[in-house]
Amino acid sequence: MYKRVESGGYKVLLFISLLVILAALLIANRAGMNNYLMGGFYQKSIQREIPLMDVRSAYNEESFSSSILFEIIGSGLKRELNLLGFSYVQAKESNSESVQTIAVGQKKGNEVINEFGYDYGEYEKRNIKVNRRYSDKNLVAGVYNPQLVFNYPQDKPQVLIYHTHTGEAYGSDKANERDNDKNVVAVGKALVNELENYGIKVIHDTTIHDDKNYNHSYKYSGKTLDKYLDKYGDMDLVIDIHRDAVDNKAAVTTRLNGKDVAKIMFVFAKENQHFDDNYRVASDLLKISKGLFPGLVRGEGEFYRNRGINYYNQHKSKGAVLIEVGAHTNKSIEAKETAKYLGRIMAEYLYKKYSEV
Repeated sequence: MYKRVESGGYKVLLFISLLVILAALLIANRAGMNNYLMGGFYQKSIQREIPLMDVRSAYNEESFSSSILFEIIGSGLKRELNLLGFSYVQAKESNSESVQTIAVGQKKGNEVINEFGYDYGEYEKRNIKVNRRYSDKNLVAGVYNPQLVFNYPQDKPQVLIYHTHTGEAYGSDKANERDNDKNVVAVGKALVNELENYGIKVIHDTTIHDDKNYNHSYKYSGKTLDKYLDKYGDMDLVIDIHRDAVDNKAAVTTRLNGKDVAKIMFVFAKENQHFDDNYRVASDLLKISKGLFPGLVRGEGEFYRNRGINYYNQHKSKGAVLIEVGAHTNKSIEAKETAKYLGRIMAEYLYKKYSEV
């Protein structure tokens, strides 16, 4: 796999070093070897020295094979020998190109590992952050996927986010909370940040619609919606973000990436003229969500009313989506974590829609 670029008196020392290190590794018992290799120094060697290797089996004891073992040993020996002052280069037949895509999928309960490796250099040039870790505990499908970055049309927004009940708060029994770090506006802000990372053009309207007369909130938010629809025409996603009122926090909370996250649910007004279109959009988002992030959706993820209040303004847009993000029993930080996953879900949806045109 490697060839020497130095010669001379070091040959004997090299040969003895190889024998000693190899013997020590082979004598170690299997459990001890796994702990040593996977838990510390050699785990880092895997990621630094042989990034082209598919390391799925290194985190699955049942599939740990001798071939993988010796690849790991080889990478470790290279590291050890370099520390002793020996220089090695990869043989010409070794693949030295960057990883393009490595998809790893494993399921355990409601957690999914689905990580990706990318051409890091290309994304670094564009100042896009990339997760270089090959395996982390509790990691579900990578929240951010740079392969979904797309050159969307800039003449109009793809997404409009607004809040009919602007003051719906988290971690509080209050009906209204005007601190936008504690209410649904905070979720909207976090979602904007995620979407913009993909090149998606977003408008986030934070107009307060529920202060004058709560029962007329949809009437007021409808006027806000009309303002943007008159200016830009219909958009791909017109999102009204709410939070529910559920006393049982466990019913509206899941755990992803080692953190508590507020669950989501979609609400529909069946008798509105655009119901079929609204439902098609929401169904696509739900399908993506259930595929990437099992457990994020609350129940089946769908709740219906015949008319709702003013059809929840869903009669105004074919892309209208009302999303309940958690409930008042969730903490604000849990709802903002949800926004990261919603951003990935919506990016998947929009990328497919635009890239397949």
